[in-house]
Amino acid sequence: MVQNVPMGPWKAVSAATGSLSVILLGALLFGGKGAPDPEADGAEVARLKTEINRRERELTELRGQISSFGEAAFLAGRVKSLEAERDSLRRQLDAALKDGDQLRGRVATLEGAAAAAPPPPKKAGAPPPEPPAPRPEKLAQSIADLVDRCAPAVVFVQAGDRGGAGFFITKDGFAITNYHVIAGSEKIELSYLLGGVGGSAKKRIKVAAKAYAIDGRNDLALLKAETRDPVASLELDPGTALRTGDEVIAIGNPAMGAVILEHSVSNGIISSLSRKIGDASFLQTTAAINSGNSGGPLLNKDGLVVGVVTAKAREAQNIGFAIPAPAIRALLDARDGAFRVQGTLAQWEQKNAGTLGSGDATSSIEVPGYILDMILDEENDRILALDGDSSHIMVVSISQRKVLKQIPTGAGAFNLHTVPSTPNMVWVSNRDSQTFVKIDVGRGKTVDTIAVNFTPGEFVLTDTHIWAYGSTPTIQLVPLQEKKHWDTYAPLLTLSYDRRFDTVIGANASTILYEFDASKMVVTVMDLARLKPDSPESEINRMIARLKALVKVHRVPAEALQGITHGLSIVIEPKRNLLFFNRAILKLDDLSKTVGILKSNPYSTSGDAKIRGVLERLKFLDLIVAASRNGKWVANGTHIFSVETFTAVKEIPVPTSCAFFSKDSKRLYYYDAVHRSIAWVEVE
Repeated sequence: MVQNVPMGPWKAVSAATGSLSVILLGALLFGGKGAPDPEADGAEVARLKTEINRRERELTELRGQISSFGEAAFLAGRVKSLEAERDSLRRQLDAALKDGDQLRGRVATLEGAAAAAPPPPKKAGAPPPEPPAPRPEKLAQSIADLVDRCAPAVVFVQAGDRGGAGFFITKDGFAITNYHVIAGSEKIELSYLLGGVGGSAKKRIKVAAKAYAIDGRNDLALLKAETRDPVASLELDPGTALRTGDEVIAIGNPAMGAVILEHSVSNGIISSLSRKIGDASFLQTTAAINSGNSGGPLLNKDGLVVGVVTAKAREAQNIGFAIPAPAIRALLDARDGAFRVQGTLAQWEQKNAGTLGSGDATSSIEVPGYILDMILDEENDRILALDGDSSHIMVVSISQRKVLKQIPTGAGAFNLHTVPSTPNMVWVSNRDSQTFVKIDVGRGKTVDTIAVNFTPGEFVLTDTHIWAYGSTPTIQLVPLQEKKHWDTYAPLLTLSYDRRFDTVIGANASTILYEFDASKMVVTVMDLARLKPDSPESEINRMIARLKALVKVHRVPAEALQGITHGLSIVIEPKRNLLFFNRAILKLDDLSKTVGILKSNPYSTSGDAKIRGVLERLKFLDLIVAASRNGKWVANGTHIFSVETFTAVKEIPVPTSCAFFSKDSKRLYYYDAVHRSIAWVEVE
């Protein structure tokens, strides 16, 4: 793309190289004509020496650029576009060196001629020679100049066992970084180099800092360093017209294993001025961004901060994101108002847990193992995740974005539910050990175990009983207070429970839904179990009739199974009195009528090898797995759908078998099996 605008600092060097090559070529062509004139040759020597000095400065800048490009390419996995530009610069350097050698030879010839010639007689009344034309000023600074001037203000942020970047924005020690860099930390330290970077550094300074103000929506934090000495600081771009294609550089502290590469520099362009991610807007840049760059500055050609580096896109090169300068300005302006951290960081996070990270492009928490089931507990700032690999419950902090503890459950953990009104108590089904265990999550210990003689899988929990299906297509009734269970002989493959009406709803593979009152069914099943084998046939028939009278049978239209090849699912949404069966939307008060069928959507990145592996492994991604509390949205394994239009409104970044909506219905949490993390995406 060609624009009629002044070139940026690193393009200006290339342009100057081309102009200088023309000057050098002219000197070589025209300098050999005619006999040497000693006076003219003396002036020519002076002029050519000036050109040589200028050439050396240009070469130094070019070498600096090549070094910078080499490091950026290394850190970004040798991105092809950077390699091409680096090679172009090397070709320019080789040509310039060749021109310089020819120029030096010409200068040596001229100097020899000037030394051999007698001094010229002075001409009476001759005007003094005109001074050489002044060298035009550079249009902008080089990358090396910007780094020398700006890097001393860039800091390394150490927050517990995590590290990131930041930068001083005022001389009295206020620093900007990403909130997620410091989230959940009891201790924050800033380190920076006094007197410059690299070989010119005089002293490393390390100071304590505290969180002064936080904008959780934009993932920004303002830190106050505990120092009385003035520090080097950067300035915010005052609002000049940043454009797509403008050149920028990023300075940060990327990690390479255990090694932190402090003050690493990468450059690129602005590829989008407003990239929407959730409800926040980001700058998109091609500057290389890696883990540890978070919180560092994104600078324009004048060394002004145009953004705060926050993340790079997964599975993609040359795509990074930065929080734009206006958001930083808003945080600074309201640092003693709406964004002020009152009390400790932990106290602030506890108070604001439900609003954190909504604009953060990283939006994920790394977890070990493979998650089979999850429970969102926003009131206690946590997610309870059941790891099928290790059969542990992981307690995951939302605000701190880390696993706090892991609690063993038994062998072959499969499904979990919280005890109503007691969020610290959960029940877990274990297939291999054939048990249901009750776990106190707060204390991290098992408080009850019920052994069964079947292989328990999915289950629902009432106040007094567990209804579960096992290895055979029958439902088992397990009392919570008695160490026994009964087989109901009901051929159901999936279950759901409507606590409002104490109703269990199940389904079989023939698009038939069965609905019954849980408490009445318990009494009937127990009475049936008391019948002796030699009971009169009339008594048995009476009990069977009583059992049938409790069960309502609803035949769902066959289109409810359209596109479904594996599994069944039932999700109840009480706000609008709806039931979602596979991909069908039904009214709870008349389950035989279909409100609508969610349209099937192909997954856009199914060609990616890792995504394709998930799609092949999880055969039940068309099943609805979550419904929002406001009744507007549902999600299957690949998309979020509008209940009003039955159409997909957003694709989930990675296919999932486990998801749930936040309490305010604005966010979907899901398990990312590709990156082994709990991630989330904004819905509205």
